[in-house]
Amino acid sequence: MAWGTPATAEPSAPSVAMCDAPNCNNVAFLRIETPFNEPANSCCEHAEGCTIVGAVEGAPFNEVARDMLLKRWEAAKATLEAAKNSEMEIRKAVGAYVFPTPKEGVNNHDLGGGYMLKLGHKLNYKLRGDVEAIEAVEDKCEALGNEGKFLVERIIVWKADFSKSEYNKLDASLPTHSAVKKLVDEILEITPGSPSLEIKEPKAALR
Repeated sequence: MAWGTPATAEPSAPSVAMCDAPNCNNVAFLRIETPFNEPANSCCEHAEGCTIVGAVEGAPFNEVARDMLLKRWEAAKATLEAAKNSEMEIRKAVGAYVFPTPKEGVNNHDLGGGYMLKLGHKLNYKLRGDVEAIEAVEDKCEALGNEGKFLVERIIVWKADFSKSEYNKLDASLPTHSAVKKLVDEILEITPGSPSLEIKEPKAALR
């Protein structure tokens, strides 16, 4: 055996999950439901007809797996929308039946056996008109004297809001713009929102 500088080990290729179906040697791309309540790794062929619950972490990209995931997502989205609409209709029906004349706030109905049905009856309040109309009402209230001014200031509250379109117009090459951006950034919190997905159909070809 010759001694010297040890050879550099070749980096090992990342392990690839294999399909859990019996006697299947295919690469697994998808996670599917099983009768044993434990998700299993599956190739695209054995995922056909099964409920797909996700993708195998670290699996190579595969167009067939992608399309199966998209199909499952669209089906889940349709089921969710149908369930949400159905739940809302039933909720309204229960509320109208059990509480025909609800008061604003929490309403209670004894179901017996210590159970209580609670209905939260909400009313949405929103100022009508534009800023000028609201300011005109404020001026009229203030004209009533100090008490009117005090009352309207407690009822109509102006809140600070953020305009992303104006923020995006700031030009960092301009001193004042740059200074304003730096100051605003001190109180600006940016967090990721929920992702959105949409499958856009191709436009029909003109004949």
